[in-house]
Amino acid sequence: MQHRFGYYLRICSLGLAGLLLAAASSARASYGYNTTIAIDAPGAGSNTSAGVVITPASLVVAGTTETGFTATFGGTSVTLLGSARAGFSVPSTNTLSFADVVAATTTPATSAGDSFTVGYTLNIQLTNTPPPGTAAPPITLPVRGRLTISNVNTGNGTIDNLFFAPNTGTVNFGGITLTGGVTNYSPPTVNGALGSLGGSAVASVAAVPEPASFALLGCGLAGMAGMAYRRKQKGATA
Repeated sequence: MQHRFGYYLRICSLGLAGLLLAAASSARASYGYNTTIAIDAPGAGSNTSAGVVITPASLVVAGTTETGFTATFGGTSVTLLGSARAGFSVPSTNTLSFADVVAATTTPATSAGDSFTVGYTLNIQLTNTPPPGTAAPPITLPVRGRLTISNVNTGNGTIDNLFFAPNTGTVNFGGITLTGGVTNYSPPTVNGALGSLGGSAVASVAAVPEPASFALLGCGLAGMAGMAYRRKQKGATA
């Protein structure tokens, strides 16, 4: 009877050890974050060409209303839209889309096209929802840049982007280290699909099991130590 009881006890201990390993592995799972972008209307000194008209704008993208501003000169308009983005996970490397860019023009292809520049500021807000890490106030990272629209008409033209330095860096909040930068730009097609302003982020955090996991681990180890002691005592009296 004692032999059978010991057998079942060993099986339960192995099962508990498996659960503890699963709990430790779950600490390395993916966790969500939110990145919210607000685009400020440009004012004096923000690299906006004279004669450009700035107006509030909104556009429904994938069922979500994004707000920002539209810069219009001649028959060409360029709209930058901020939005709430889905979170990214840690530890991992992610490509992030910070803002949508919409370009449209009614300027005839036979003309020289419209040329102007428009500056912008991205206020990138990062919010940590633990775990991992600890609760911390959101961090806002401002990034400035400039779009240059050159000879845009219904037949041709180019739109280029420049991110002003500093455009890379490392921050720590809530125990999470985030290294990233705004280095990506996908030029929009005039009168066509959305373009985007974006970047990349590498997030890392130490995977630490919860206190309850430590408690379970202690119980499991104590139980296994007790089993070993009983077997040793039984062997000594045999």
